[in-house]
Amino acid sequence: MAKKKRKLKPKAAVEEVEDDEEEVEEEVEEEVEDEEEDDDEDEEEAEEDDEEDEEDDEEDDEEDDEEDDDDEDGDVEMDETATEEESDNWLITGSKATSKALDKFKISTYTKRVPETWFRDGDTKRFRFLSNEHVAMVLRHGMHVRAGGSVRWQKYTCLRNSKCVFCQQGFEPMAEIIYAVHDFTPYTQKNGNKVNVSAKFWPVNEKRHRELQKIRENLKNGLPKWIVKVERCGEQQKTTYTFWPEKKKPLSDEEKLLPKIVADVKKYYAPITPREQKEILPKIVQKG
Repeated sequence: MAKKKRKLKPKAAVEEVEDDEEEVEEEVEEEVEDEEEDDDEDEEEAEEDDEEDEEDDEEDDEEDDEEDDDDEDGDVEMDETATEEESDNWLITGSKATSKALDKFKISTYTKRVPETWFRDGDTKRFRFLSNEHVAMVLRHGMHVRAGGSVRWQKYTCLRNSKCVFCQQGFEPMAEIIYAVHDFTPYTQKNGNKVNVSAKFWPVNEKRHRELQKIRENLKNGLPKWIVKVERCGEQQKTTYTFWPEKKKPLSDEEKLLPKIVADVKKYYAPITPREQKEILPKIVQKG
């Protein structure tokens, strides 16, 4: 009798974030007011690091979309018995391959690919905000981490307590206010499918958050009813964002099929445990 293929999955230890947004805002507000210029500069530097990996992330997202499409169409089926070729996939030989696989396994266990949208200098994007208010506020540590033979910019949500290893090591967290949007930036998947709109999170600093609040106050019926064009100009301290509400527009059929990412905000932004933070420390690369 053929045995069913058994798949072992690493168990990622994830702690739930205490949903206490008002307390976080009170703790962060004083620092933001006293050091607003420094925070803006730090965020622009962080955005530049995010932009280095954005193209790779978009390619990975496209591959994930293709896999999802295959599953939905029923084109991919799992055989109960593994073929001879498939049975070799679990076997990794050689010191280099083993080291690379271990690094990739650990990092992929402790980081999540968050569907976020970012701007480069000169970028213009069109958004539909999915709610009048932001969906969450978090403090995140940004750092370069070596994984699988490459160095990538990663962000980890701060534990906001004395057990946070990153805080103990002097990695200052930054406040990020998270909005959920439908991003109308089109792209083409590797299989040739064209995607016209995708569900994304957009993390902003306090300054950008205040600007969005003013726009919301001037729009009838709230942000979600409008398509808003957003343009970024400049870099670091000279960066500005301009917002143009274009028109009221009901949800399209394509938008209605997008995942409801607002419900998954805790899943994407949950912090890792102190033990997992300690395992990340040796892989952190300091860039001068």
